[in-house]
Amino acid sequence: MIRPGEIYLVNGVALGTSRDSRPCLVLLVYPKTARLCFFSTQFDSADGDEITLLKSDADFPASGLKVNVPEAEIPIAVLDKSPRMGVATGEFRRKVEEFYGVKF
Repeated sequence: MIRPGEIYLVNGVALGTSRDSRPCLVLLVYPKTARLCFFSTQFDSADGDEITLLKSDADFPASGLKVNVPEAEIPIAVLDKSPRMGVATGEFRRKVEEFYGVKF
């Protein structure tokens, strides 16, 4: 079962011109779709409205990430085929919940 706060590696979702696999955080789950925010390692393209999670942050290990980008709504079937990497915890989770106005 897909749950808000989980992090998955999703393949084939178009973000701009890229269709590369990307880690994403599940924000909301609906009956047939899920709202996600995607992660990027391109800090040079981040602006002040984005949340960062650094390797030095205490919550980094629980994320399953090796290192916030746009939101998207995708079919649950896509997530069902995607590997789960981890979960948002601690201060990172609090920042995401506050920024997006969701609770996990």
